[in-house]
Amino acid sequence: MELSSGTSAPEVFATLRDETLSEPERSQLLRGFDGVRVRWEGRFRSLQRVRRSPDRTLLVVVFAPTLGPEDGAPELVLASFPSSAEADLAALTPGDRIVVSGRLDTTGPRSFTLRECELGDVRNAKP
Repeated sequence: MELSSGTSAPEVFATLRDETLSEPERSQLLRGFDGVRVRWEGRFRSLQRVRRSPDRTLLVVVFAPTLGPEDGAPELVLASFPSSAEADLAALTPGDRIVVSGRLDTTGPRSFTLRECELGDVRNAKP
């Protein structure tokens, strides 16, 4: 996992784990990562379709980051994709190893959402 700005994902997660920070300090630091383009690797869990309007559907992928909670990583990440990615996303099966790139949106002290996503490498869970 890497952030294109040169900041590594473990640095972001270290911010979550830093017990010397108060919640307001942690939140302020995390807000500094908002909008940064990232590449995140993880295991695909599920795909959900969210209808925004009659002509606009948002696809939300839920996946578990490769780094675990012991690394400060969140248990699950939500990634939103445009409806044009539906064919590729529908081909995913739970457990597939995926790479997602998108803009980081810190929605809470231990929760992340990626927006404006693109699907990168996919390695199927079943050979």
